[in-house]
Amino acid sequence: MTISLIVITYNQNIQTQIVLDSISRQRDINFNELEVLVIDDGSDNVFVYRTKCNYKLKIIYSQNKGRAAARNLGLKEAMNEYVIFIDGDRVLADDFIGQYIKSFREYKKHIIIGRIREIYISKEVSMDIIQDKIQNKFYKIPSYNLNTDVIYDKDGTTESQVPWITTYSGNMGIERELINSVGGFDENFYKWGFEHFELGLRLFKKNIKFLRCNAINYHLAHKRDISEMKENISVSINYLMKKYNVKEIEKFSLFIQGHISLQDFEANKNADWLERCKKDVFIKIGKRGQ
Repeated sequence: MTISLIVITYNQNIQTQIVLDSISRQRDINFNELEVLVIDDGSDNVFVYRTKCNYKLKIIYSQNKGRAAARNLGLKEAMNEYVIFIDGDRVLADDFIGQYIKSFREYKKHIIIGRIREIYISKEVSMDIIQDKIQNKFYKIPSYNLNTDVIYDKDGTTESQVPWITTYSGNMGIERELINSVGGFDENFYKWGFEHFELGLRLFKKNIKFLRCNAINYHLAHKRDISEMKENISVSINYLMKKYNVKEIEKFSLFIQGHISLQDFEANKNADWLERCKKDVFIKIGKRGQ
């Protein structure tokens, strides 16, 4: 089984160095069946990897066209059967790729979503510091991920009719032909936005099933401009409204802004998770810690 790992980076030189180091630490995989594509999306100082690696590495430099375009460029350059997408500040657990391979073998024609943890770092960052935080469990699960994970059963499957809201392009894998069949990411999303959710929605509308797997990566969390983030959310929602013009996007807008619960948003009122989750789940992207 061959894997293309696509890493996008923008002004994250130190973080991406550490991410690539974490790829070399992967356990129980055949590195001859792995290629790593780093897409530098127009960084002010271009990314250069300064350490020898035990896998095929290709660094591609592009103009700053946004995350969706950068991922599509990686997808265009990818040669292998399966693709995994991460960001340049997502350090991999030692069994990250192995967990994806396990899921790819068992579940065909699925979009597979991994698990995210967040590590808060100061200006000083190194692999040793990150490993110490991981070993001592100095990390957290982002509240959005924690709350929306309730739609998945213990085996990672779901009966939900809104699983696309769990599409995280910083930790997801899929058959290359499958994502190409729906046209990849929508490049009309330029800045930070909901290109990942929109891709998930398109795949869901093509009857592609969703799976949660145990591939963990650790987001090296950074401060966000909350006002800019809220503005980008508004732009994303308006674009989704124009593109789809359906009631589910209106409800998604209400859900993502914390006006209705996940239970209210769920389209399948017979989904198993509704019975398991007795407490209404509310989220609001745009708050710190989301």
